[in-house]
Amino acid sequence: MSLHGTSQWRWLLVLPAFLFGYVVVGFLVRVLWEGGSSWIPGIDFLMMHTAEFLQHVVDGFCAVFFAGYVAPSRAMTVRLVATTMIVVFIGGFLIYSLFTGYFRIEELGLTAEISWEIVLWVTQIIAAIVAAGTYASRSKPPKPPSIEEELRLWLRKNT
Repeated sequence: MSLHGTSQWRWLLVLPAFLFGYVVVGFLVRVLWEGGSSWIPGIDFLMMHTAEFLQHVVDGFCAVFFAGYVAPSRAMTVRLVATTMIVVFIGGFLIYSLFTGYFRIEELGLTAEISWEIVLWVTQIIAAIVAAGTYASRSKPPKPPSIEEELRLWLRKNT
């Protein structure tokens, strides 16, 4: 891959943009949301779960959105690869955790905490899929015809 083009250097930003969207933005959302929760007495439990939920939504969406946004071309392919990376990572961790005793399901049964973690992972996957499907193409709009072209078309129609 040659980096001589004017926008080819942006390929170097795709992985950092993915990681920034996956790690930093969701973390900031969670910290800011949880920081506000300590000021309101009595609803910390709800605020903590809302912060977790929002963090997973933002992680999945922003990782795919940022990676597709900085890609100079083939943005749809980049978005699909980013979504696939999230699905494989979370799916792999889910399989690992269920089959290695990470959650100790045999001892605890399927508790609300385990169910909540699974809901968060599925939410993150859904947010990544939504980001891959809703991000508009950055292709250039068609160029309007010049005055000469409009004049030629008008002459063809009227002669």
